[in-house]
Amino acid sequence: MRNLVADSGRGLTCNIAFLLIATIAVVAARNSQAYEVLTHADISERAVSVSILNRPGLLPQLGLKEVPPNDLSQLFPSTRSSQSLSIVNLVRLGAQLEDDTFINRRFRLHGRVC
Repeated sequence: MRNLVADSGRGLTCNIAFLLIATIAVVAARNSQAYEVLTHADISERAVSVSILNRPGLLPQLGLKEVPPNDLSQLFPSTRSSQSLSIVNLVRLGAQLEDDTFINRRFRLHGRVC
């Protein structure tokens, strides 16, 4: 009988320790990110700079000016910014919005918005 009481006490201690470690792991994982939000924007900007958008003749075929994607002479309206943005800045803004935790939660938890 004495061993049974001692074993159940040890089991309870192990269960509490496991629960504590699991709780800490979940809380830490929930608050961690793989990279900073601006890092994603920088990666996206670099992707535009080496993309097909820089191929001569492509932008005029799409009805746009023959200027680099970061040229401020060709701007587009943004629904998230009060100002018009270049192609590069629109892509950067999109990367930042993808990483925004509020928007991510909204899409994940509620499915489609529309």
